[in-house]
Amino acid sequence: MLPIRRDLRFALPAERIKNWHEQGPFITHFFNALSLLFPQGELFFMDSVRHYRQRIDDPELKKQIQGFIGQEAM
Repeated sequence: MLPIRRDLRFALPAERIKNWHEQGPFITHFFNALSLLFPQGELFFMDSVRHYRQRIDDPELKKQIQGFIGQEAM
């Protein structure tokens, strides 16, 4: 199974833009901070998978690896 890229759009009311989580600003800021770290984490995962993909012999797993790297690169 290959990952599917989804284009998510959110229609938040103007008063909720800065405080979008229903549990309040602390949770909003917590998730915003996590989102700032995701790009580095995604690079780490891609590099890790790339490092070992030459050792994979299973064609289906190779296909999944390519899909994973493609998804994370997006």
